[in-house]
Amino acid sequence: MSQFKKNIVIVLVILIAISSWITYDYIKFHKISNIIDMDKLVLSSGSFGDETRTVSYDNSKNEAALSFKGDLLIVPYDELIDILSKYKSQMFRGDYAPFEKDHLEVEFFINQSNKTIDFVLGEYNYWISSGSKRSNRIIDGDKLLEEIRALAERSIEQEKSSNYEKHRLTMADIEASPFYRPDFTIEKAIEEGLTLIESTSGIVYGNELVEYTYYNWETTPVVAEIKSSADEYAIMGIKLGDTYASAVEKLPIEYDDWQTSDNHLIYGKLPDYVNPGDYAHGSAYADENGIGTITFVPTEYYPFVQFIIKDFKVFKVYIHYYDL
Repeated sequence: MSQFKKNIVIVLVILIAISSWITYDYIKFHKISNIIDMDKLVLSSGSFGDETRTVSYDNSKNEAALSFKGDLLIVPYDELIDILSKYKSQMFRGDYAPFEKDHLEVEFFINQSNKTIDFVLGEYNYWISSGSKRSNRIIDGDKLLEEIRALAERSIEQEKSSNYEKHRLTMADIEASPFYRPDFTIEKAIEEGLTLIESTSGIVYGNELVEYTYYNWETTPVVAEIKSSADEYAIMGIKLGDTYASAVEKLPIEYDDWQTSDNHLIYGKLPDYVNPGDYAHGSAYADENGIGTITFVPTEYYPFVQFIIKDFKVFKVYIHYYDL
């Protein structure tokens, strides 16, 4: 073979090698794959956290650990896997480098075959397996973050519900609310800087936390509407914005037929003008469209607390002082 032909062969071999490398590189960094392999998942247990705090978990007990906005939580493992199974990813070209804690909202890991897969969600959304120097960008990572965020928030609500001691509403519960002020006159409302609000249902003074409604012939409020969704303003463990389902979990339900009975009583009995007695009672109902009420009455009639349900969420919270 002449030298010229040998040179041609060498050039062709080099071109083929370069072409193969380019093809491999293109496929490697453009390949889209599932972020988890359902067939290779491995159940594990242990502790998750850092040197200052940890939380124990056990996948076999349907527990998964994650860090959410700096807090350590336990969430349902099956729900976490179900969410992850819907998403795909691509490998980053650059080397892996953890971003600043300020950008981190969620972090958790799962075990797959003999590797640990670490998921990091926040301003950037990616995963990296143990022993690897390259991370993988999660496609639609913002949507994944939203789903994981919702899962974490549900778990927080469920933990609060499990720690809540169910009981019948008492006058002490109502009096514990800073918004139960039966002697709160219009003059006091003005002195404390509440704003006059236009309304067709009487005179209303309020701020970002509460609104008090007065009728022209009354000097004290007939009802207070709690406008804040802060935990500290919850009554019976229920607050503005809670789901109807989470509220029901906190109810002291004593009657098995409360969902089908005419008055939907969960405890107690309705007032009877003929036979007076202890008429503390509670009721709860939401129709198929998510419209309903939850009502707690500690004595015969007033005062009482009522939660208005809309779209299966607590839409309004009222403390009724006496009949409107």
